Amino acid sequence: MRPSDNFQSGFTLIGVLVLALVIGIAAAGIAPLYSTMVRSEKEHALRYRLNCIRRAIGRYNAHYKKKPSELEELVKGKFLRQLYSDPMTGQPDWEIIQGKGLGIMDIKSSSTLEALGPSPKKKTKEKQGGQADEKNTYNQW
Repeated sequence: MRPSDNFQSGFTLIGVLVLALVIGIAAAGIAPLYSTMVRSEKEHALRYRLNCIRRAIGRYNAHYKKKPSELEELVKGKFLRQLYSDPMTGQPDWEIIQGKGLGIMDIKSSSTLEALGPSPKKKTKEKQGGQADEKNTYNQW
């Protein structure tokens, strides 16, 4: 075995280690970006599902002249195809806002995680000239 063979083997080993280090650093940088993308998709799904359920409550109210007493009534009456789960918790554990003897007035997410984007209600308050809440959590949507 020639001395240059050992040098070549050592150089290859160092090259592989550097490549592994670069791949590790790239993966560490991509992981937070990926989790932010997933959470952003969940926010989009939350907005969509809240909008669907709120519109179904409005259609139920227009048809029966009363608010539903539980969310399952929306599915039974075919105002909603299915009872959606909260994308932030993965469960159909919506917080229901009841009116006094009036049934379901509104719903919101039961997640207390801080939101990435602005709340739809926050945008409305700011447009009307009011002060928006500082902390923006999903259960404020």
